[in-house]
Amino acid sequence: MSNRKGAWTGAKNPRWNNGRYTTASGYVFIKDPAHPNADRRGYIREHVLVVSRMLGRSIKPNEVVHHINGIRNDNRPENLQVMQRSDHNSEHHKGLMKPNSL
Repeated sequence: MSNRKGAWTGAKNPRWNNGRYTTASGYVFIKDPAHPNADRRGYIREHVLVVSRMLGRSIKPNEVVHHINGIRNDNRPENLQVMQRSDHNSEHHKGLMKPNSL
């Protein structure tokens, strides 16, 4: 076994899953370091990647990709919708506000 840095990175690591992982909250991440929406580790949420490819551009900072059916790992194009961040927040908070009490 080698102790040099990088000996167990990427495909050399036995836990490597082809640059794909799912978070505890259900989002799927894909390794794509060249994508403008990738994080500093080079991963991008799969639903953002799918919509970005459909649109032919990266997702803007004021945009979010919404899962229509609410299932976070259902990244089929027909289940994804680009929304303004403010509209998305309103969509998820409908009915959560408490009515004014007397």
